[in-house]
Amino acid sequence: FAQAGWEALFEDPMAKFPELSQATYKVKTEFGVHMKTRDRIDLVCDVVRPDDGEKHPAILVRTPYGRGSETAAGTFYASRGYVYVTQDCRGREDSDGVWDPFVNEGPDGYDTIQWIAAQPWSDGKVGMIGGSYAGYVQWSAAVLNPPALKCIVPQVSPPDAMHNIPYDNGIPFLYGDLWWAKIVAGRHTDFSTMKSALPHPDKFDTLPLSDLDQAVLGQKLEFFQKWLDRPTIGDWKGMDFTYHLSNVNIPALHISGTWDGDEIGTHINWQTMQDLKRDNQWIIFGPWVHAFNTTHSLGDVEYGPDAMIDLDSVYLRWFDTWLKGKSVGLDKVAHARIFVTGANKWIEAPSWPSPSMRAETLYFTKDELTPSPGKEDSFTFTYDPAKEPKLSANLGDPDAGGDSSKLPKSFYKGGLLVKSAPLMQDTAITAPLKFKIYFKTDAKDTDLFGWIVDIDAKGDARVIGQEGKIRGSYLNGADAIRPLEPGMEYVAEFPHWDFAHEFRKGHRIGVVIKSSGYPSYGRNLGMAEPPKTATRMVAQKNTILMGPAHPSSVSFQVIWTH
Repeated sequence: FAQAGWEALFEDPMAKFPELSQATYKVKTEFGVHMKTRDRIDLVCDVVRPDDGEKHPAILVRTPYGRGSETAAGTFYASRGYVYVTQDCRGREDSDGVWDPFVNEGPDGYDTIQWIAAQPWSDGKVGMIGGSYAGYVQWSAAVLNPPALKCIVPQVSPPDAMHNIPYDNGIPFLYGDLWWAKIVAGRHTDFSTMKSALPHPDKFDTLPLSDLDQAVLGQKLEFFQKWLDRPTIGDWKGMDFTYHLSNVNIPALHISGTWDGDEIGTHINWQTMQDLKRDNQWIIFGPWVHAFNTTHSLGDVEYGPDAMIDLDSVYLRWFDTWLKGKSVGLDKVAHARIFVTGANKWIEAPSWPSPSMRAETLYFTKDELTPSPGKEDSFTFTYDPAKEPKLSANLGDPDAGGDSSKLPKSFYKGGLLVKSAPLMQDTAITAPLKFKIYFKTDAKDTDLFGWIVDIDAKGDARVIGQEGKIRGSYLNGADAIRPLEPGMEYVAEFPHWDFAHEFRKGHRIGVVIKSSGYPSYGRNLGMAEPPKTATRMVAQKNTILMGPAHPSSVSFQVIWTH
C-alpha cells in the first residue's frame, strides 16, 4: 500500500479543515512512565508526544480499562502538536493502590494534571477527554480546580453515586452494577464478558443483596460489598462531584445520547452548568447507546445515516481553541446540537432548552393526559416484590434492546397508562422532562418509575427514551433513608431521561407509571430497611392522585408543531 497511486486512500480527513492543527510533527512514545500521587501511590502512564524537544499542551485520558487501548489514539493528537497522556487508574492494570471504583479519582486526577504541567515537554495547559468512567474522572478532577486544567470533553459520563450507578435515585441499579462488576472484578479488565449475560441470572432474586455477587457472579467482590454499605450520598465522599459543580468554570463539551445507559449524568451536569449561567458549555446529543456514534439504528428503529457524525474534527477544534488559543471558528458552532428522533434530523440551538422552545405540562386524569387538571380522581395498583418473575438462566442484557421496539400489552400490567388525545399536528418535544406524581402507599417504602411513550393510530406504543425513577424513602434527598408513613400523601418529582422526539399527527403522547423496573433495578421490598441486609418484604398498594388539589403531571419542552 506504499506504492504510488494509493495515497488518496490515506488522505487525512482533517485536511478538509485547514484552520485546524494539521499532522506535521514526528511522534515519540514513552511507555510505562510512573508518577506519584500525594499519598505516594504509583500511577502508570503512556506519553505520546511530538518528537521536537519543544513544550506543547497536553490531553489526558484516565481509565480503569487499560491505558493501552487509549494510547493508540495518541498519534492523531501528537502529530498535531499535542502531548497525549493515558493513565491506568489507581488499583487497575499497572498502577498501584486499592481499586475502590470512583472514590479516588478526584485527587488522583488533580495530582496527574499538575504532574503533567510540570514536565519538560508541557507548556502548562492540560485538557481531558474520555468516555464513561473516563468521562466521570474529568468532572471529579474539575470540581477540585487544578490550575493547569483548561477544558474537558466528558463523553457519556455517569454522575454521582446516587443518581445512576450504583444507585439511581435511591434504587439499586443491580443488573448494571453486576454486569459492570464482572468486567472489572480483577485488576485487569475482562472485555471478553462485555456482551455476555450474567453467569447466573436465575439467582438474581437472591436476598439479602450482600449474597447477590456470590450467587450471580460466583465470587464475593469487596467493592460491591462497599457499595451496599453506602446507601446515602454522605457515604460517598469522592463520588459526590455533582454537589460541587459550582466550582467548575472551565469549558466542557458534553457528549451523550438517548439510549446511553449513563445519560442521566450528562443531564445533571449540563442542566447544572446551565443553571449556573456558564456560557462556555457545548453539548452534542445523538440517538445513541453508551457506545456513542457507532450506529444509526436501535433494534427495528432506523434513524438514518446522518445519525452518525464526524466528531474527531469537533474534538480537535475544541482543543485548538482552549489549549492552543487558535481561532478556529468554535464561536460559530451552536452550543447545542440535538438529534430529533421520529423526524430523524439534527437541530442546532444556542442552549438546551432554547428560547425558541416553549414549556408545556400535561396533567393526569384516569383516562387521559390533558392540558389542565381534571376532577379529583385516583388510580390504585399493587406491587408485590415476591411475585417478580424468576429470570431465565440464558437472559441477556435487558437494556440491550430486542428486534422490536413495540411494547407488549403486558408492559402496562400492574401500573397506570394515560395518554393524550390524538395530536392535531406533528409535534416534537424534548428535555428537560419531569414527572410530578402525587401518591400515597400503604407501605413504608415503594418505587415510582415513569416512561414517556409514542402511541400510534393503531394503539401500538414504543418507548422513545429511558425512564425516570425514584425510591420513596429518598423523596427528600439522598442523604438519608426516610421511611414513608403509610396512608400519607406525598409528591414525587423526578426527571425522565433526556430525548428529543417528534410525535406524528394522529399519534398520542403516553405515560406509564409503575413501581418496578426489575430486573434492571432492584426490587423495593417495602420496608425501608438498609438494602444490604434486607430480606423482609411486603406488597405495596399504591394510589396515584389526580385533579386540581393533586395535579400529577408530566412537563417538557415543545420544539415545534407543524
